[in-house]
Amino acid sequence: MKLKLEEGRRFDAILRSIKVVSKNDFCNKLNSFLRNPPGTRVSIGINQYSALRATKDEGYLKYLTSARYNHPDGKPIAVIANVVLKMKSRRTPTTDLLLEVLFHCAEARLYLFGSKPGVVEKVIGHLNSRYKNKLRGQIVGCHHGYLGKDQNEKILKDIQSSGANTIFVGLGVPLQEKWAIDNRPLLRNVFIITCGGCFDFYTGDSFFPRAPKIMQALGFEWLFRFVREPRRLWKRYLIGGLEFLFVLVKFVLYRIAKKLNPSDLSTDEIE
Repeated sequence: MKLKLEEGRRFDAILRSIKVVSKNDFCNKLNSFLRNPPGTRVSIGINQYSALRATKDEGYLKYLTSARYNHPDGKPIAVIANVVLKMKSRRTPTTDLLLEVLFHCAEARLYLFGSKPGVVEKVIGHLNSRYKNKLRGQIVGCHHGYLGKDQNEKILKDIQSSGANTIFVGLGVPLQEKWAIDNRPLLRNVFIITCGGCFDFYTGDSFFPRAPKIMQALGFEWLFRFVREPRRLWKRYLIGGLEFLFVLVKFVLYRIAKKLNPSDLSTDEIE
């Protein structure tokens, strides 16, 4: 009997795509980029949901692993990367990175792209009101993410004309990663950060509070969100959690098979 380990191989590739190990490391890399941009770069947050999807979808895996500055968006990913790759990484939530960039990257000119109409405008108003004296970076443009098929060129022109050098893209998985990688050649010297539903947490709307700091530190922000929206998130966190554990088993077996057969770089199944 043979056990297919393709999902384990894909998860291994996902882990190895992580190049940012903390929020401070992210800001250092972004500041270095902004001082001397070598072209357009993409940063994707790797969490349990995106990793699981990539192990099932080779096309999405290619988008994920072709980004230059991936970071561990979820606690499990950070822990696994530390154990397996000795990275000394910390959970680096994309939701936190919006403020980190605005607080610590003075040369950052942000464009917020995504979410429903009116949301990003509320985000800008809330950030300017609440963090007025802390903001070093600036937001120079925005647009919602509900686009027709023929509107992408308009968005690209708006981004370029705004003078933005940092773009937060919140279109949801997998659309935001596809947009970032597909449009990377069409944008000049910008840093693209995919951010999921990040914008909703900065509108000032009481329906989208962050989890308590202690839950964030322990990696249980997902539980806080699940309790608030169980009908929407139960499949992602319960069924998805079980599927993720099964992928981890395949990943461990894949690593063992590689160690036993170091010359066979194509190992994706075992007896």
